[in-house]
Amino acid sequence: MTKEQEKTLYRLNKDIKNPLTCGDMTIVNIEDIETVLNMLKEKDAEIEKKDKIIYEMMGSFLDIGFGFEYCNNDNRCINDCEECLMKYFKRKAINNG
Repeated sequence: MTKEQEKTLYRLNKDIKNPLTCGDMTIVNIEDIETVLNMLKEKDAEIEKKDKIIYEMMGSFLDIGFGFEYCNNDNRCINDCEECLMKYFKRKAINNG
């Protein structure tokens, strides 16, 4: 996170903690909103990139016949293996950061 992004989040959090007289309204800088929206777009792009990597890895494992052991607890594939492997790699990506 850049210094500017950190400053933006600080300002927005400060505005949330000290709203105007109405409890749910405040005034924020449009540039701060744009910064946060850009941060969200960057995060979405990262997630899409990770999903693409997961899908490519999954395809490689299916090509060599690997992955059936990850389908369910009794090692029998009851779903489409692509779906099972996608869930497995997403869990691994979330748990390992």
